[in-house]
Amino acid sequence: QFFTPMGVAAAILFGAGPSYLQLRAGYAVAAGFNPLVLRRMSWPATTARKVVLVGGTPILLIVASVALMLVSEIGAGIWRSGNVALAGPVLHLGAVSGTPGAKTRYGAFLLMQENPTSAQRGVAWLEKASAAGNSDATSLLGAIFHDGRHGVAIDYRRSLEFLSRAASLGDAEATFLVGEQYEQGLGAPADEGRALAFYTQAAASPDASPGIAAAAAYAAGRLMSGDNPA
Repeated sequence: QFFTPMGVAAAILFGAGPSYLQLRAGYAVAAGFNPLVLRRMSWPATTARKVVLVGGTPILLIVASVALMLVSEIGAGIWRSGNVALAGPVLHLGAVSGTPGAKTRYGAFLLMQENPTSAQRGVAWLEKASAAGNSDATSLLGAIFHDGRHGVAIDYRRSLEFLSRAASLGDAEATFLVGEQYEQGLGAPADEGRALAFYTQAAASPDASPGIAAAAAYAAGRLMSGDNPA
């Protein structure tokens, strides 16, 4: 139980063995101190208040919030060390309780497991992060659906949706790919005017890599000259 997400949260908070109190605290942290969840755990509300409130101040809640901000980083370190079995639960806890960036990291972790079930879950977590405004998740989703990566089927309609959103956030590669999809009619009716606008935007982006800038400039020049090999 200690290496479940709940147990990891408890260990971070209390720094010792997986005692009953620590595991209960881990559950409370993961539940966000939701009174309904605490009641379902058969933990009396009075006890919960004593643990959460110290001298009338929600000290434990503050400590828990700070600790949970670090969980995803800890999970990433475990992942880099090669311990996938432990990294998954820790990253999951970070995603459940943390920032859009933590959700993005867990989504990427799931995609890297290279199996259909994990891929579906990974996409779902990335979608949550994208909806919360994470640009990395948005760009990654666009690329996944565009190329059919990690066992996810190609879906040009969805790739255009996410790539367009990433382009609006300044992602030069996504901007180029949106132009490509409009030129080729992938996910939307072909529209050379819109394709040219996106190619031009990508070529002028200060954040574009040399390769993307050159490819976008070439594509824009080709469309302007009317040289469009269908």
